[in-house]
Amino acid sequence: MKRKLSPSFKSNLPIWIQGGWCITIVLVAAILGARTVEATHGSGTVHQKLVHRGATSIGYWNSADDENWCPESHTSYMLPATLGTRVEDALQNSSPRWRNVSNGLVEYARTLKACADYLDRNWIEIEYHVSKTNSENPAKLCDENLSCVQHYTSVWTGAHTDYLWQWVNLDYDNIKFDTATNRRAINHETGHVYGLLDGEGTCTPESIMHNIWYYCTYSGSTPTSGDLQGVLNIGNLP
Repeated sequence: MKRKLSPSFKSNLPIWIQGGWCITIVLVAAILGARTVEATHGSGTVHQKLVHRGATSIGYWNSADDENWCPESHTSYMLPATLGTRVEDALQNSSPRWRNVSNGLVEYARTLKACADYLDRNWIEIEYHVSKTNSENPAKLCDENLSCVQHYTSVWTGAHTDYLWQWVNLDYDNIKFDTATNRRAINHETGHVYGLLDGEGTCTPESIMHNIWYYCTYSGSTPTSGDLQGVLNIGNLP
């Protein structure tokens, strides 16, 4: 039975990291809030295992009914509870939202405590981390000023690779703004959890994955109907 790597073990074994998508949000004009974004791209079939509606034999720590998630802060600029509130707002309070996509297998349950407060985190599928500098979070493998998703513990389905656990590493400077901006960053990274890509330079269809930060017209802060259909399509893969 595969076990989840501890954070320190993860940071020492980058070969176990099979994917990570990054979003750079650089403040160009403080008054206008103008931003430029760069991104790297990965495979659309790299995603959280529970997105599959037929998910079975996942392991005792992975519920088939929800994705447990926890907040963790590595910086004095933001408490874990504050991060948790912002993630919860993006995942639970915004609409439309990722919840119930893929025949209900995308569901969320926030933990009562921060990630680091649990000795055993095997049952927590998604961890949301925040840091202002990479030195605060050595396990973060993307560059400064980037937010990215890292995948752990691969499961080969016979057609592609699923992952049991995801770390969403959020840069503090990406989620310190107004509600809409924070939601946009968090929902964008969560889209990567479920296998969506940044768009490879295209702006159609409208998507949280290639929004105004990618010089596209979509200015929303939530996933679009196309994003939700994309996750459903991935969920129906063999």
